[in-house]
Amino acid sequence: MLKKVEDDFTAILGFKPLHRANKLNDFSVRKDVIFTLLAEKIFDNPRLLDLLLKKIKYWLVVEKSELTYAIAGYVYYIKEDFTQAEKYFLKALNKNRQNLDNWFDLAFSLYHQEDGKHKLAKIILFNFDYCAKKLKNATVNLKRIEKALNSRV
Repeated sequence: MLKKVEDDFTAILGFKPLHRANKLNDFSVRKDVIFTLLAEKIFDNPRLLDLLLKKIKYWLVVEKSELTYAIAGYVYYIKEDFTQAEKYFLKALNKNRQNLDNWFDLAFSLYHQEDGKHKLAKIILFNFDYCAKKLKNATVNLKRIEKALNSRV
């Protein structure tokens, strides 16, 4: 089914959604370029956002993958619905806890929310490597992230 999401995405936006994992040992700032390209397309054609909001609901039914959750997070982030973006970036992290781009995306969605989440975002940004190592086998949620970060030495 992932092929359906990729084909639809490519047909609508004109580029293939390559969501490569960015692991600690890659020493890369960011590997995923989907968000940047998506933001540019929506900036040039704002009505695209409405279409993508409809499509993402369908894509999430047919494919619950890291890629689909990340795309949903990007779409809601661009819409400035940071709570929904957070939800989908957490789901992407639960598919791949080692992908640093997912940690960055979660942190930025938290950064735009209330004070407590804003502070947590800053801590994650400066400790994403610790989060990726500490939570590599645990289900990722905000309480677990806070607990892990509070227990760091």
